Amino acid sequence: MTAPNPRPVPYLSVTPLSATERGVTIRYVGYDGAFVLHYGDGTSLVASGNRNYKHTYEQPGVYQVVARASGTQQLLTQTTAVVRAGTTPQGIEWGPAPDNPEIWQARFGEVEPTEVPPLYRIDWGDGTPATEVWGLPGTVLEHPLPVGEHTVRVHDVQTRRWGDTTQTVTGPTYDPDFTITEVPVSGSGRRAKVRLTLTTVQAGKPISIDWGELFTEPQTDEAPAPGKEYEFVYPTDGPKFPAVTYQDGSGTPNDQGFVQVPFTDDEAQQ
Repeated sequence: MTAPNPRPVPYLSVTPLSATERGVTIRYVGYDGAFVLHYGDGTSLVASGNRNYKHTYEQPGVYQVVARASGTQQLLTQTTAVVRAGTTPQGIEWGPAPDNPEIWQARFGEVEPTEVPPLYRIDWGDGTPATEVWGLPGTVLEHPLPVGEHTVRVHDVQTRRWGDTTQTVTGPTYDPDFTITEVPVSGSGRRAKVRLTLTTVQAGKPISIDWGELFTEPQTDEAPAPGKEYEFVYPTDGPKFPAVTYQDGSGTPNDQGFVQVPFTDDEAQQ
């Protein structure tokens, strides 16, 4: 003998009216009799089960929607309605990761009301499945995006609001860049000293400097930084082609400079 179906547990469903309205549709399922529906903003009405009731809130906030039995005020069930300001998802800052411009980041800040963080569904526009994430303040969501322009669509699941944002990803520049200049040397000897100044370098990547002089070992630096200077005295004259590369071999072909180093002895100066 088949057991009868149990009576459904009563519950309140809350559905946003639209992406532009500050309101909800509330339906009480599982209870047929009359009850009092309290919207949580000081207003209420006598309602009956399995019907839709639309309600607009004057201010954004988190509202406790409560259903109580008529007469006895017995609590039947309750739920939460989250009402946000604005017509599009809020509180997201976009940008590349500090160490890789092809890793795109969504950084979440506080969104009113702060009691309940927004639940976002992010479609990255690159053919990958959408990402669903709670927008907790301080959270950073990362996603690889290829070079180019992408339309990223963000849905606020709680309010049915959505918005598009265009994110432009540029290719990484791995080459270290530098300038190189001659440095006059006073006194005896030859003017064959140069100064190399780094202008661009990836953080955390050790470099190797090849001064372009035969039989001279490259100079290494485990902690290079933009603005850092290196000096070298050439033992021979002629055209020199110093180059800077990353020791781990990453990046595109190395940057290369040029400097003409002449012999200039004391007798020639007199």
